[in-house]
Amino acid sequence: MSALWLTLSEVADLTGGRLHLADPAELVTAPVVIDNRIVEPGGLFAAFVGEKVDGHDFAESAVAAGAVAVLGSRATAVPTVIVDDGQRALQALAREVVRRRRAQPEPFTVMALTLALGRLLDPPRLRLTTAADGGRERTRGRSTVGVVVVGSYLVLALIAFAFFWPIWTDALLTHQEWTARMWFARWI
Repeated sequence: MSALWLTLSEVADLTGGRLHLADPAELVTAPVVIDNRIVEPGGLFAAFVGEKVDGHDFAESAVAAGAVAVLGSRATAVPTVIVDDGQRALQALAREVVRRRRAQPEPFTVMALTLALGRLLDPPRLRLTTAADGGRERTRGRSTVGVVVVGSYLVLALIAFAFFWPIWTDALLTHQEWTARMWFARWI
Protein backbone atom coordinates (compact mmCIF):
# COMPACT_ATOMS: atom_id res chain seq x y z
CA MET A 1 0.00 0.00 0.00
CA SER A 2 1.32 3.44 -0.75
CA ALA A 3 1.65 6.29 1.72
CA LEU A 4 -1.60 7.48 3.23
CA TRP A 5 -1.00 11.17 3.91
CA LEU A 6 -3.83 11.11 6.45
CA THR A 7 -3.97 12.34 10.02
CA LEU A 8 -4.64 9.79 12.72
CA SER A 9 -8.01 11.46 13.24
CA GLU A 10 -8.85 10.80 9.58
CA VAL A 11 -7.62 7.22 9.90
CA ALA A 12 -9.92 6.72 12.88
CA ASP A 13 -12.87 8.25 11.02
CA LEU A 14 -12.30 6.13 7.91
CA THR A 15 -11.89 2.89 9.85
CA GLY A 16 -14.58 3.50 12.45
CA GLY A 17 -11.91 3.34 15.15
CA ARG A 18 -11.00 5.40 18.17
CA LEU A 19 -7.69 6.90 19.23
CA HIS A 20 -5.75 5.73 22.27
CA LEU A 21 -2.70 7.76 23.44
CA ALA A 22 -2.50 9.27 19.94
CA ASP A 23 -2.28 12.85 18.71
CA PRO A 24 -5.23 13.30 16.29
CA ALA A 25 -3.18 15.73 14.17
CA GLU A 26 -0.25 13.30 13.68
CA LEU A 27 0.25 12.67 9.97
CA VAL A 28 0.80 9.22 8.46
CA THR A 29 3.34 9.82 5.68
CA ALA A 30 4.49 6.28 4.88
CA PRO A 31 2.78 2.97 4.03
CA VAL A 32 0.81 0.73 6.37
CA VAL A 33 2.72 -2.49 7.14
CA ILE A 34 1.94 -5.68 9.04
CA ASP A 35 5.58 -6.53 9.81
CA ASN A 36 7.25 -4.41 12.47
CA ARG A 37 10.68 -5.12 10.93
CA ILE A 38 9.89 -3.19 7.74
CA VAL A 39 8.00 -0.23 9.17
CA GLU A 40 9.09 3.10 7.70
CA PRO A 41 9.33 6.37 9.63
CA GLY A 42 5.92 8.03 9.51
CA GLY A 43 4.14 4.76 8.70
CA LEU A 44 1.33 2.88 10.39
CA PHE A 45 1.78 -0.60 11.88
CA ALA A 46 -1.25 -2.88 11.56
CA ALA A 47 -1.30 -5.41 14.39
CA PHE A 48 -3.22 -8.65 13.89
CA VAL A 49 -3.76 -11.56 16.25
CA GLY A 50 -2.45 -14.67 14.49
CA GLU A 51 -2.48 -18.36 15.32
CA LYS A 52 0.96 -18.26 16.94
CA VAL A 53 1.87 -14.59 17.29
CA ASP A 54 0.00 -11.48 18.38
CA GLY A 55 1.05 -8.41 16.40
CA HIS A 56 0.11 -6.19 19.34
CA ASP A 57 3.18 -7.58 21.16
CA PHE A 58 5.35 -5.83 18.56
CA ALA A 59 3.62 -2.45 18.78
CA GLU A 60 6.36 -0.80 20.85
CA SER A 61 9.15 -1.94 18.52
CA ALA A 62 7.18 -0.70 15.50
CA VAL A 63 6.76 2.75 17.03
CA ALA A 64 10.43 2.74 18.06
CA ALA A 65 11.26 2.04 14.40
CA GLY A 66 9.31 5.12 13.31
CA ALA A 67 5.63 4.18 13.04
CA VAL A 68 3.40 7.05 14.14
CA ALA A 69 0.82 4.66 15.57
CA VAL A 70 -0.56 1.14 15.62
CA LEU A 71 -3.79 0.05 13.98
CA GLY A 72 -5.05 -2.75 16.19
CA SER A 73 -8.00 -4.42 17.85
CA ARG A 74 -6.96 -3.50 21.39
CA ALA A 75 -5.11 -0.75 23.24
CA THR A 76 -1.33 -0.88 23.48
CA ALA A 77 1.28 1.10 25.41
CA VAL A 78 1.88 3.29 22.34
CA PRO A 79 -0.40 5.47 20.17
CA THR A 80 -3.07 3.20 18.74
CA VAL A 81 -6.11 3.43 16.50
CA ILE A 82 -8.42 0.81 17.99
CA VAL A 83 -10.74 -0.86 15.48
CA ASP A 84 -13.21 -3.73 15.67
CA ASP A 85 -11.95 -5.49 12.54
CA GLY A 86 -8.38 -4.89 11.34
CA GLN A 87 -8.98 -6.37 7.90
CA ARG A 88 -11.97 -4.13 7.24
CA ALA A 89 -9.97 -1.16 8.52
CA LEU A 90 -7.18 -1.88 6.02
CA GLN A 91 -9.76 -2.23 3.26
CA ALA A 92 -11.20 1.18 4.16
CA LEU A 93 -7.74 2.76 4.08
CA ALA A 94 -6.95 1.11 0.73
CA ARG A 95 -10.24 2.40 -0.72
CA GLU A 96 -9.31 5.92 0.38
CA VAL A 97 -5.84 5.67 -1.21
CA VAL A 98 -7.38 4.44 -4.47
CA ARG A 99 -10.03 7.19 -4.37
CA ARG A 100 -7.36 9.85 -3.94
CA ARG A 101 -5.18 8.40 -6.69
CA ARG A 102 -8.11 8.33 -9.12
CA ALA A 103 -8.84 11.97 -8.33
CA GLN A 104 -5.38 12.90 -9.64
CA PRO A 105 -4.90 13.63 -13.32
CA GLU A 106 -4.05 10.63 -15.42
CA PRO A 107 -0.43 10.39 -16.59
CA PHE A 108 -1.57 10.19 -20.20
CA THR A 109 -3.09 13.67 -19.97
CA VAL A 110 0.30 15.15 -20.84
CA MET A 111 0.59 12.92 -23.89
CA ALA A 112 -2.95 13.74 -25.00
CA LEU A 113 -2.36 17.48 -24.67
CA THR A 114 0.92 17.18 -26.58
CA LEU A 115 -0.84 15.33 -29.39
CA ALA A 116 -3.68 17.88 -29.49
CA LEU A 117 -1.26 20.81 -29.57
CA GLY A 118 0.73 19.09 -32.28
CA ARG A 119 -2.36 18.55 -34.41
CA LEU A 120 -3.54 22.13 -33.96
CA LEU A 121 -0.23 23.89 -34.43
CA ASP A 122 1.52 21.63 -36.90
CA PRO A 123 -0.44 21.01 -40.10
CA PRO A 124 0.67 18.23 -42.43
CA ARG A 125 4.21 18.87 -43.63
CA LEU A 126 3.25 18.50 -47.27
CA ARG A 127 0.20 20.28 -48.60
CA LEU A 128 -1.39 19.98 -52.03
CA THR A 129 -1.44 23.27 -53.86
CA THR A 130 -3.38 24.64 -56.78
CA ALA A 131 -0.17 25.38 -58.63
CA ALA A 132 -0.25 24.72 -62.34
CA ASP A 133 2.31 21.95 -62.06
CA GLY A 134 0.28 20.12 -59.37
CA GLY A 135 3.37 19.95 -57.14
CA ARG A 136 3.55 19.98 -53.37
CA GLU A 137 4.45 22.91 -51.16
CA ARG A 138 6.05 22.82 -47.73
CA THR A 139 4.43 24.86 -44.94
CA ARG A 140 7.53 25.80 -42.95
CA GLY A 141 6.23 28.80 -40.98
CA ARG A 142 3.44 27.13 -39.02
CA SER A 143 5.37 23.90 -38.87
CA THR A 144 8.31 25.54 -37.09
CA VAL A 145 6.06 27.33 -34.62
CA GLY A 146 4.21 24.08 -33.93
CA VAL A 147 7.41 22.15 -33.31
CA VAL A 148 8.73 24.85 -30.95
CA VAL A 149 5.47 25.09 -28.96
CA VAL A 150 4.89 21.36 -28.69
CA GLY A 151 8.57 20.67 -27.99
CA SER A 152 8.68 23.33 -25.24
CA TYR A 153 5.52 21.95 -23.65
CA LEU A 154 6.90 18.42 -23.74
CA VAL A 155 10.23 19.49 -22.20
CA LEU A 156 8.43 21.35 -19.38
CA ALA A 157 6.18 18.35 -18.78
CA LEU A 158 9.20 16.04 -18.56
CA ILE A 159 10.96 18.38 -16.13
CA ALA A 160 7.85 18.52 -13.92
CA PHE A 161 7.52 14.74 -14.15
CA ALA A 162 11.13 14.26 -13.04
CA PHE A 163 10.71 16.80 -10.22
CA PHE A 164 7.62 15.08 -8.78
CA TRP A 165 8.77 11.49 -9.45
CA PRO A 166 9.95 10.94 -5.83
CA ILE A 167 6.48 11.86 -4.52
CA TRP A 168 4.64 9.65 -7.00
CA THR A 169 6.86 6.66 -6.20
CA ASP A 170 6.77 7.18 -2.42
CA ALA A 171 10.54 7.70 -2.32
CA LEU A 172 12.15 8.76 0.93
CA LEU A 173 12.64 12.55 0.95
CA THR A 174 14.02 14.94 3.50
CA HIS A 175 11.52 17.42 4.90
CA GLN A 176 13.14 20.21 2.88
CA GLU A 177 12.87 18.23 -0.38
CA TRP A 178 9.25 17.38 0.37
CA THR A 179 8.21 20.97 1.15
CA ALA A 180 9.92 22.17 -2.05
CA ARG A 181 7.49 19.97 -3.99
CA MET A 182 4.38 21.18 -2.14
CA TRP A 183 3.54 24.24 -4.22
CA PHE A 184 0.04 24.80 -2.87
CA ALA A 185 -1.17 24.67 0.74
CA ARG A 186 -4.08 22.38 -0.22
CA TRP A 187 -1.57 19.72 -1.36
CA ILE A 188 -0.61 19.14 2.28
